[in-house]
Parts: sequence; C-alpha cells; structure tokens
Amino acid sequence: MTFQSKWGIYFISLMPIAIIPFLIYENGWSMEIIGASCLFILFDFFRMLVVNKDNQPTLHLMFMWLHLGIAFLITCFDLSFLSSIFLYFLIAEMALTYRMRQSLLYTTAAYLLYALSRLIVLDFPTFHEWSFIIPRMLEFAVIYIAFYFVKITKDQKEELSQAYQKLDESSKEVDRLLIENERIRISKDIHDSVGHTLTSTIIGIETAKKVFHKNSKNAFVLLDSIQASAQHSLEEVRSIVHKMKHQDTFTNYRQAIIHLLVSTEEKTGIQIHKDIPSSIPIQSPDAKMAVYHMLQEGLTNGLRHGKADHFHCVIMTDNQTVVIRLEDNGGGFEAGREEGFGLHAMKERIEASGGDLHIESIPSEGTSLICKLPVEKERGKTDGRQHKSSRSG
Repeated sequence: MTFQSKWGIYFISLMPIAIIPFLIYENGWSMEIIGASCLFILFDFFRMLVVNKDNQPTLHLMFMWLHLGIAFLITCFDLSFLSSIFLYFLIAEMALTYRMRQSLLYTTAAYLLYALSRLIVLDFPTFHEWSFIIPRMLEFAVIYIAFYFVKITKDQKEELSQAYQKLDESSKEVDRLLIENERIRISKDIHDSVGHTLTSTIIGIETAKKVFHKNSKNAFVLLDSIQASAQHSLEEVRSIVHKMKHQDTFTNYRQAIIHLLVSTEEKTGIQIHKDIPSSIPIQSPDAKMAVYHMLQEGLTNGLRHGKADHFHCVIMTDNQTVVIRLEDNGGGFEAGREEGFGLHAMKERIEASGGDLHIESIPSEGTSLICKLPVEKERGKTDGRQHKSSRSG
C-alpha cells in the first residue's frame, strides 16, 4: 500500500469522530452514547497505531470486525439516524482495503446489524413500522460499490506503475547486456586481428635479423612487408572500433583468405600449403568473419606457441557442409589443457554461426583445427533454379 493510500484510509477512519458531538447532542447527552463513542474513538486510534494490515493481516481483520461490533453498540443506543454514518465509514474502509469476498460479507453484516439495532431501538415494532429499513439497503450497496470501484482503480494504477517500473528495469538490463556483448565482440576482434599481426611482425623481424648480415636487400624487402602489414592492422583496428555491427567487408571472400595466408608467409618466412576451392559457399557476414578469425588465431597460435614453420590449409565443400581445416607441424599440446581467450573466442564465433569447431593436437607433432559449417546457398541462385524448374514443368 502506498503512502497516499494509507493516509486516505486514516482519513476515512477518523471521519466518524467528527460525527460524535452531533450524535451526543441528538441523544440528549446519553451516557450510553458517550461511553460507546469514547470506546469507538479509542479503538480507532489503537487499530491505526498498533495494528498494521500489511504485517498483521489476520489481526487487522479481526479488529475490523470488533470495530463493527462497537458501531453496532452505538446504533443500539441512538434514537436518531446519525449512527449509521459510523457503519458507512467502516464499509468504505473495508471496501478500500480488502478483497470483494471479505468486504462484501462485511457490508452485508453491517446492514443486518443496523436493521437489528433499529428493531431494538423501536422495541420490535410491526413490519409496517419497520419496513423503512429495507430501502436503506440501497444506501449500503451504493457506498460499498462506489468505494470498491475506487479500490479497483487504485489497484490498477499501482499495477500499471509497477509494470512500467519493471519494463524500465528490463530495458536498462537489455541495454547493459547489449553494451557488454558489444564490448566482448570488439575485444575478440581486436585480439584476433592485432594478435595475429603482432605475432607475424615479431617473427618477421626475427627472420629479418637472421638474414640481414647474409642478404641485406632481402631483409629490407621483408621489413617493408612487415611495415605494410602493420599499417593494414592499424586500419583494421580503427574499423573495428568504429563499427558497432558486423558488416560483410569481404568483397571477395576467397581472395581475402588467400591474402591472409600469403601475407603471413611473406612476413614470417614460413610455408603454407593452400587447397582452396574456386567458390566458398559461406554467405553470412558473421560466419565469414568467424572463419577468417579462426584462421588468424590458428596461424598465430601455431607460430607463437607451437613454433611451426609449415601449415596446411584445406577447404572442402559438398552440398550440405563446408569443412575448413588448418594443420601445423608445431609442438602441439597435451589434451585437457585449459583453453585460452583466443581458442574460447574462436569456438563461440563458430557455434554462434551454426557451426562446430574441433581441435586435435599431439605433442611434438602438431595441431589441427577442423571447422564445419552448413552450406548457405545464395538466394539469387536458388530462386533462379526454382524459376527454371517451374518454367520447364
């Protein structure tokens, strides 16, 4: 219950106190009325200050019924009709704070007690003299319905406010997750591209040092290649930082993979055997990027950790699957070794694209990366075949 709702209930509870002076005056300063009214006031304050509906619902409901009993006692001594106002305010409070079943039962009991009090005050008259009480049932019903609809409106506003609050929290959580995922994606891109280039650069410089005294011309050619590769890597990092989504930046995907392998050969002096078909049926930009970074990471790990000097890159395809296999002759590693950031990022990328990545490694013999992706057919070609089939049919 909100702060405003509680003060509204308190106001309704205290309103009957303002009626008491008029009630006492109308009944000629009756001691019974004064005593019952004082008891009503004390009970009202005690219920508001001591009994909390949210924390003690059962006790609060019991006190509401006891309060109704005290109001009935006042109506039994009242010769006027002012005491019925006490019942109205109790009905209003009950309608605002409890469910329909409980509040409707309370309203019915209040009306029956009022009718009984009139019988007692009028000394059990004939039905003709007593029949005026029956139409007053409408007063009790109108008061109950009016305040119960107020409760429904209030509850709907609170539920709507809570729904908006939850929606706002969910929106903030989604924004946080999007930012976090973007941060992870960018870190993976930087790790794959920069890590590969720096590894190739380091190995290329080491190679240049070795051949410098023997053939300085070849060493300078190698250093020029390393410089160009470093410049290309810088441009790639800038592109990654400024792009928030993957875009298909490969105008010729097969040529991009060949360029990656050839540039690695030129910078490091290693040999890479290439067996790549004329067409690679990978259409998704994310899948293309995943395979490209897998080859980058595989070459980087083979050079840096495995000290490999020979690689074999094979891409095979059939009607359903594309298989990309990268093998090296490096030192390999023991099975069960914990995956590093690069390997973990590779697997996440491939699996997110609907594929599967398997790593095989034998100590002192080398490592193999085997990636399998479903074939993605080009929409234009597929539509063309369907159009041709339908025309021939």
